[in-house]
Amino acid sequence: MEVHAHSHTERKKWTHYLWEFLMLFLAVFCGFLAENQREHMIEHKREHQYMVSLLSDLKTDTARLAEVHRFASKQINNYDSLLALVKSPHYTDSIRFLYYYFLPTTSYYLFSPSRRTIDQLENSGGLRLIRNEMVSDSITDYYLTARAAVGQGETWLKYFDQYHEVAFRVFDYSQIDTSFYTRLQILTTPRIYTLLTNNPGEIKLFFNKLFALRFIRFSYMSFIEEAMKKAIRTLEFLKKEYNLE
Repeated sequence: MEVHAHSHTERKKWTHYLWEFLMLFLAVFCGFLAENQREHMIEHKREHQYMVSLLSDLKTDTARLAEVHRFASKQINNYDSLLALVKSPHYTDSIRFLYYYFLPTTSYYLFSPSRRTIDQLENSGGLRLIRNEMVSDSITDYYLTARAAVGQGETWLKYFDQYHEVAFRVFDYSQIDTSFYTRLQILTTPRIYTLLTNNPGEIKLFFNKLFALRFIRFSYMSFIEEAMKKAIRTLEFLKKEYNLE
């Protein structure tokens, strides 16, 4: 009967296992660092792309805010002229001018911010990509102010509708249906203009509605001015922090 001798392999030292563990740990850790660095680079690139898009939106908004403010300023001056005429006890001697100043009160131009980029940031959680806290705060502050301006504009629009419910009972639109875009014709045409009513109560109600409309419009301008300041400040932050133009 043959007896087979068993060969014994040399047992590895504990330091060998420790070294293998360290090598494996370092490989995993380095892979983690590389992946983390890659994710940071991707996020920084996305952040920059968002800021480029947001800068474009803010440029659009500042131009729009400036135009709305110019329109509102002219309209308030027109309101003042019409209020002065209606308040005069001799307003019936200036009916032609009543129509001249009334015509611009039939139109409006309200501000609506560009929300293309901010909606993407909010819906996708992209606001967390903004590393600079001052920039993030400035963006949030601007859009809160813009929302308030939109809300004030909606309030004004309600007064606008109420005002015209009364205006429909005072002014005859058939006398100005061809003058909406050339109102200077009102001052030059030989037509004799008349009102639908000279009832003192109706005229006083018209004055009151116009006065309220003017007051809300003036308040709206303050909201527009505040939104303009914050839009410009946010623009400057973005240009400085992200080297944008």
